[in-house]
Amino acid sequence: MSAVARNLRRIRTTTWTLADAAGLRLSVCPPAEVRDCDPRLGTVTRDAYVGETIRIPVRLRNRSGRGRRLTLSAGAFTAGDGTTAPSPTVDPGVVLVEGDSGLVTVGVEVTPAFQPGGEYVAVVTVSSRCCDPQELRVRLRVRPDGRCPTFDVCCAGDEPPDPCRERRGRTAR
Repeated sequence: MSAVARNLRRIRTTTWTLADAAGLRLSVCPPAEVRDCDPRLGTVTRDAYVGETIRIPVRLRNRSGRGRRLTLSAGAFTAGDGTTAPSPTVDPGVVLVEGDSGLVTVGVEVTPAFQPGGEYVAVVTVSSRCCDPQELRVRLRVRPDGRCPTFDVCCAGDEPPDPCRERRGRTAR
């Protein structure tokens, strides 16, 4: 067997590419021996009123023994009937996890595009080099308008409400 054929066979059985064989030393990700990562990280659920801005802290724990750079991106909120609403923000969008975990904040501005009484779900994708992307679901339940706190506003000098005046047309007994 020639040296070229022997080297090609060696290249095919490793995770190195032909560019590596040419001396460029470009590494590729080693194939995963065991695929034990669930692509669904979990779901965070929050209730909010229209007009409210909420912040949801999320801690991402690093299960690997090496530092990782996590890139996060959020998709639009969708309701069960297919209607969409603006996507949440993720801050920071890139997290360097050198130690045990990293903290990110998911921000949601509940605009009038969200229907009161509706339930919306957005997917935050967490990706990292050499790893399959994983999903964090953010569920938002929009409270009905009538349930938000309501306060009566008055001005100095206004007459206090008179219960008899409000019931015009009824005679006093």
